[in-house]
Formats: sequence, C-alpha cells, structure tokens
Amino acid sequence: MEPLRENVRYIQKNFELNKIKGDILRLAVSNKPNKVAISVDEDTMSRSNFGLHPGSKEVKFDSITWTQLLSRYKYVSIIKSDCEGCEKFLADVDNSLLQRFESWVIEAHSDEIKSLLAYKFSKCGFDVVVHPWKKGIYILVVRKKINKRK
Repeated sequence: MEPLRENVRYIQKNFELNKIKGDILRLAVSNKPNKVAISVDEDTMSRSNFGLHPGSKEVKFDSITWTQLLSRYKYVSIIKSDCEGCEKFLADVDNSLLQRFESWVIEAHSDEIKSLLAYKFSKCGFDVVVHPWKKGIYILVVRKKINKRK
C-alpha cells in the first residue's frame, strides 16, 4: 500500500532487486473506500510525517479500507503497518478478520492510538508488546498467543 507514485517506483525497484513477489497497491488506507483527501504541504509529500499534520494543499488519492484490504487475503504471515495515521482504522476491523493473520508490526502515531490498538488486539487473542520509538510514536509487535499444553 502506497499512495505516492514516486514511492511506488522505489518499492517496485526494491522488489525487483531482492526478487520479492508480492502486491504493490497504489492506494491509501482509510476509513472511506474509493477516494480520500489528505491535506499536505509539498515538502512533506515523501516524508515520514506525510498526512499526519494539516497542510496547505489537499490531494485526493484512491483508497481502500482495512477490511477491504485484509479480506483479499486468506493468509499472510506478517503484516507491517507504517501508514502515517491510518493504523487507527484497524480498531474498526472485525475481530475475526484480524485473527486470520499471525503477526503484526504496527507503528502507532499517538498515545491514544497505541492504547486503542493494544486493547483491540489483546481482546482478539494476541500478545502485544509496545516499544516506544520517538516522542509520541510506538512500535506494537503483535503475535497470536500460543496455546501452551500442561
């Protein structure tokens, strides 16, 4: 998932160089399917804080919801989410859909989102470990709980 054309080219080159097979979808993840408008500044279009802070220009991107995206796959061993704010929409996904996937690595961009997702995934039967990264940014490592036999 990557809405920016120039970043898609980098991802395609990375896949090619490393002989990776996989889907590269030029879409933004949102709580609204089809199109999403993101307020940005020109100098933040390719940076790590893209879309997190209001800017002077509104750009429209094709979009997909987490539910639509996850429903495309029966199994994925790990999902890495670093989507500059869209991680909060994981809270809207049905628990049974989240449970289809083994492991997640999620970058959460606020204390509130970190707590919301840690609670959501814990209720879904995952172990959640939270690692503070930068001020107000956390990495959540989420894995299905392993049933231990006595």
